Amino acid sequence: MEAWRKTTMCCLILFCLMAACSEVSSTENMCYHNHWNKCHPDQNGMCRDSCVKDGWDDGQCRNRFKRLKGAKCECYPKTCDH
Repeated sequence: MEAWRKTTMCCLILFCLMAACSEVSSTENMCYHNHWNKCHPDQNGMCRDSCVKDGWDDGQCRNRFKRLKGAKCECYPKTCDH
């Protein structure tokens, strides 16, 4: 019985860690559009210029979910609080 309890607890902890690391987040400040899939900090100006050229108000390279694969170019509308 004790082994079953430890296994269940480990699975529960693993599930919680996976949920915390997923790209699901709160709806706060989620009014953006992913313009490029990869963006480096030195490309911030190019990201902003590209977003403005396509009709968005502003843009920046941002690693919103703290992923190892890096940042994305996000474009923001005028009504977005970023």
